[in-house]
This record gives sequence, structure tokens and C-alpha cells, in this order.
Amino acid sequence: MKIKSSSRPWFVGTLLFALLALAAVLLPGRSALLLFPNGQADAAVSAFFEALEAGDYAAAAALCSPALPAEDPPAEKDAALVYEALCESRHWLGCESTERSGNRAVVTGQLRSLDLAALSEGLNEDVNAALAQRVSSARLGSEIYNDDGSYRDEVVSSVWTEVLSARLAHADDYCAVSSLRIDLIYRDGRWLVLADEALMRALAGGAA
Repeated sequence: MKIKSSSRPWFVGTLLFALLALAAVLLPGRSALLLFPNGQADAAVSAFFEALEAGDYAAAAALCSPALPAEDPPAEKDAALVYEALCESRHWLGCESTERSGNRAVVTGQLRSLDLAALSEGLNEDVNAALAQRVSSARLGSEIYNDDGSYRDEVVSSVWTEVLSARLAHADDYCAVSSLRIDLIYRDGRWLVLADEALMRALAGGAA
């Protein structure tokens, strides 16, 4: 049957409504808006990193699916120093490209952050050199050594913290830029970052 031109707007509107209703039936637990995602995926990625850089971990976690695991600063002093430097070093350099297919999207970009492998490289050698300096400047051997000739734990701990702190004072020298491919999903009316292994490794200082 030929449809009169005057009835076409009504027909098209009815067809779209039917398609949306069908999507709601075939995709249980998902909104029919998945056919027409609102907002920009790259804006969601930028918001995620802005929250991280502002130190608002809870806000960043809420922009992910699943939510990022709880993150508490380590209690051990040296680990806490590294954790703080890592958090402060994270800087998203911006989105480079965005690809979208249905309720999925991929955003590529670069993250600059502390590279723990670079920070650790040669650290033991520097600690040993600092220990040798302590030995040469000590008035008594008992200030450095235990009765069995091993270094006193407090001396090693002090030197280790001293060397690590010196490196962290120039944390920029140990930063690296990682290229990231960030997957997102459109759910409940917004884009959410999929916190996969590659993203978590980058956030933990494992530069690509």
C-alpha cells in the first residue's frame, strides 16, 4: 500500500517509537537510549583524569565501570612517599581520537606519570654508596654495624629514605608518557570508563 505524503511524518514517528520499544524488550536492564548515546566519550575520559589530578579519587572511581577499588595510602613511610609522588605526577595530556560503536567507545590519548621502573633503576647502588659515606663519617663502628658486622636496621632504613627522597625531589626526571587506549560503555545515561588491566597498570606507575 502506498503511503500518502501527508502521513509520512506520523508513520516515521511511529516506526521510531516501535524500534525504541523493541530495544527496551531485547536489551533487558539497558535503556533504549543506548541507540542514541548522549554526551561525548572523550569528555568522560577527561573528567575521569581531572578528578584524579584533583585528588578526588572517589569521584574518579564513580566514573568507572566497575568502580575503581578503594585506594588507601600505604602505611609504610617509603611506600607512602612514592604513592604521594605517583598521585601528584598523573597528568592527562588530552584525548587524541574517539571511536564509537553503539554503546561502546574507545578513546586514545596519553598519560604522563611517575615511572616506578625508572625510579627504581640504580637505587640499590645509590643506597650502597650512601651507606659507604655513612661508614666513612662515623666516629664509632657501633653507630653503623651490629655485633655480627651487619648494618644496623635503622641505619639502612635512614639511608634508604634519604636516597629515595632525593630522587622524589626531582620526580619529573623519572616520569614517562604512556599511550593509552581507554574503553568506555554507555550505561544509565552516561559514558563510563572501563577500568581494565592496562589502565590500572598505567595508574600504578607501570609506564607502557
